[in-house]
Amino acid sequence: MDASKYKIQPDSFSTTLPIWCAVMNRLVVYYRSRVLSETHGDEWDDEESMTLFTPPCISQERHDQISNVIDERVRSVIDSKVILDPRSFVRNAPLRPMRCFWVQNNAQHSNGAELSQLYSEIEEGKTAYSCIVCLSCSDTLRGKNDDQYISGAGDDEESWSRGLTPSLFWENVDSIIHETSCEEEMNQVITSIVKKAKQGDEEWNGLHSDTKPRPCFTSYFDTIGLSSEGSISIGTRRAGRPPDCWEHFDAVVNVTTMEYEEISSAKKALPEGKFYLQLPVKEGKRDKSELENWMAVAMLFIGVNLKEKRRILIHCAQGMDRSVAIAMAALCLYHHFLGDIDTSCSSLHSWCARNMSYASFQAFIDKHNSHPVEINETIGDETYLRSGIPLEQAQLCKGREGRDIFLSYLKSISSNEDASKCGQDKECFATKDTLRLALMKVQQYRAKACPTRSTMQKLNRFFMSSVHEK
Repeated sequence: MDASKYKIQPDSFSTTLPIWCAVMNRLVVYYRSRVLSETHGDEWDDEESMTLFTPPCISQERHDQISNVIDERVRSVIDSKVILDPRSFVRNAPLRPMRCFWVQNNAQHSNGAELSQLYSEIEEGKTAYSCIVCLSCSDTLRGKNDDQYISGAGDDEESWSRGLTPSLFWENVDSIIHETSCEEEMNQVITSIVKKAKQGDEEWNGLHSDTKPRPCFTSYFDTIGLSSEGSISIGTRRAGRPPDCWEHFDAVVNVTTMEYEEISSAKKALPEGKFYLQLPVKEGKRDKSELENWMAVAMLFIGVNLKEKRRILIHCAQGMDRSVAIAMAALCLYHHFLGDIDTSCSSLHSWCARNMSYASFQAFIDKHNSHPVEINETIGDETYLRSGIPLEQAQLCKGREGRDIFLSYLKSISSNEDASKCGQDKECFATKDTLRLALMKVQQYRAKACPTRSTMQKLNRFFMSSVHEK
């Protein structure tokens, strides 16, 4: 067996994390010294923070190759200006430079002496570093010379987690670990936990004993930026539950097939000055095209409410995928992406603050749309009644043709603004690069934001396919 064909550790441990630590450490040094002109702490050693550490399984040649890309990665982050609030970035950084330590899943650490030595190294390293210990749970393959890591065995959580998230695990750790006597019982408990969570019963999902305080409502959402020109927040389904949601938000976009009866019932009116829009999009791979079909409707709703300086909540079940996609699209359409390094959030485009309204969209439709809209009577006004969107406009925005009409409207009201100055593509409002930048900006405020590849592809098609279809 040729040992060179196998890996001792996953690439995420041997390469990705070392690069990440080195880049983040140097960014802290950069922003601290050049932007803030203040110290981060007596224990932060600038010289140590510039060092790249890689595991023993990485050759010197490979180490040098990795080292050569660090400065380029740092510069790309600085040039992109994706770090919106440098002061907050520095102040929230670890007190010491980050460094990885590796527990190799092979014969090298099969005895207590080797592990004891590693433990001593980590304990010693804690005085100078914020230590990240990398321990792979992947299986190994016995080779002639050593044990080799089996790629994809344990580092791909989708293959073994069975839908159990870290938060679900810790909320139910006693049931999973201490109240089961065999693997079969444990699997049954996990299946039950995940099933209940997927049913969207957030009351069960956030269950706490009488001795533990219930989470604060604000823990269910994160606000993207600090804009006074209307705000966008992303949250879980629990964040959209009335009446609590109306204390924090003026407009709610529900990107799930489930609704709270207090909002959905036509017999119950919303509080005055509050607006609600549901986009019945299924979770994950079960959605084939609805996210794209409803995207322009959502953008019309969000754009008008931003123009009116309202506080907007966009939520799905977990606030990780569908709601993040809607928020990213809104950022790309309505907010500046290029600004001063000290800007704490993106600002609203002047054309949106000046021209965005249902009335101006109707005027555009009357002028440019020669085909009358066929109103779907099976839907009924109540579907959009709480959103404030005129029924004709909502139905006109749906689907591929609706996307083209809506984006043409945006181009017409933004024609007097130089797209290059606001970081937008003149043809399609967003590119893969600006969508990636939008995601990074969202993740600064909502770390759990993690749209799937399928969702990202839908965003790409919404913004870019019309250009390629011409």
